[in-house]
Amino acid sequence: MLVSWQQGALDDVRSCVPQQFRKPLRDFLSGLYYVGQGAPSDDPRYPEARYIKFRYWLVVYLPINEQHIGVLAVNYDYGQPR
Repeated sequence: MLVSWQQGALDDVRSCVPQQFRKPLRDFLSGLYYVGQGAPSDDPRYPEARYIKFRYWLVVYLPINEQHIGVLAVNYDYGQPR
């Protein structure tokens, strides 16, 4: 899976994902089998966006095509209810 990162998502990674988890996060996203693997997001700004959980983080992404996602945001989600 090809993964593109918006600047805001890179800023999120720098602010909330410790260094030792950054490569595993990148590998996890690159290893997605299909773009619809995540759950639909309810953010009205991005009606086609999806999210998926990786360890303690929620990753919000936008499918670009069948083999490419664009990461919009990474949010810390440890222990928060859904």
